[in-house]
Amino acid sequence: MIGMRNSDAMKVGYASNLGKRLSGMQVSSPEELFIYAVFAGSRISEQHVHRELQDHHVRGEWFKAEAVMSLAENLSRHGYARMRLKLGDVLAMPNKSGYSLPNYGKVRKKIP
Repeated sequence: MIGMRNSDAMKVGYASNLGKRLSGMQVSSPEELFIYAVFAGSRISEQHVHRELQDHHVRGEWFKAEAVMSLAENLSRHGYARMRLKLGDVLAMPNKSGYSLPNYGKVRKKIP
């Protein structure tokens, strides 16, 4: 679950490499992105979560932030809720300040 500073929408999706995914998204985003929460899952669990949030759909894989945060809080506290949506362990607890990957999305110096 990825949020954008100064936005009321959050992206909910599956990534096999979260750092690479965040880096790719950050390059095309005018606002700083942050990781709100991470759950172990798959493309199938992604579909279940999207269905759970369908009434809060904004566009593509973006949903209203308030609904995403509420769902993430519930999922982090209740294993049965994660099981119902085919999610595994909580890898990063919901954090309103967000987690960042500071080395991604930045230009690196070339090594001589």
